[in-house]
Amino acid sequence: MSGNASLRSLRGRPVILLMAQSPSTNGFRSQVKELALGFDRLATRNVLIFAAFKEPGPDLVQTNMPVMVLPHGLDVCRAYNLKGNSGIALIGPDGNLDYQTEKFLTASRVRQVIGNSYELQHRPKSVLDVKETTPSEPVPDPNP
Repeated sequence: MSGNASLRSLRGRPVILLMAQSPSTNGFRSQVKELALGFDRLATRNVLIFAAFKEPGPDLVQTNMPVMVLPHGLDVCRAYNLKGNSGIALIGPDGNLDYQTEKFLTASRVRQVIGNSYELQHRPKSVLDVKETTPSEPVPDPNP
């Protein structure tokens, strides 16, 4: 991916947004390590991973999975109301925020949220049955 793009422009793909004070924050490093362990399963859903830092830092995050560092990390952290040192936001393929927490998430929990979002958004729309409010024949009185 090259050039400038907004998170909104990534609709159709789930996004994991990792937010932290800096790349050296213990919570951030632990979260990246956990996601890297299960990245092969996340990749099957075409998940994109972004990092946003409150403090200026390196343009790269040292990991074996692709993580794109957002250039205006402080603005992103503010937009998602990150108050602690680290946080994670999961954005569904429809572009809506599906989950956000300042707590550590296991890779299986991340996959679960992404999977639930995917299933909900790709479930066939059911046709609502419209029932008549007035029966065509008189309803017998159960207590004659």
